[in-house]
Amino acid sequence: MKFIRVLLVLPILFFCVNIYSQNCKFDFGKGKGEKGFVKVLPGTIYDQHKGYGIDLGTTVIANEKTGKSALTDGFLTSNQPFYFSVKLPEGNYDVKVWVR
Repeated sequence: MKFIRVLLVLPILFFCVNIYSQNCKFDFGKGKGEKGFVKVLPGTIYDQHKGYGIDLGTTVIANEKTGKSALTDGFLTSNQPFYFSVKLPEGNYDVKVWVR
């Protein structure tokens, strides 16, 4: 298994990984959760069994703002770079990250 580790230095709203035509969708920060997305908060620490989470001992702060949708009403930030990892089989992936 390989890990996709995304080094984040900007606020992140949501993150999608296309896995063999299946999507892993993550919605970061406080606010309403978007249907079909996994909500990621500061307590979502990487777990081998879940296969995703904030990784390598980095810390984040959850924020909330008024947004037009559940995907834009919250985000994660940090004063330092932080990592979000997803455990995936080795391969090529279409990764999309939306930041503001």
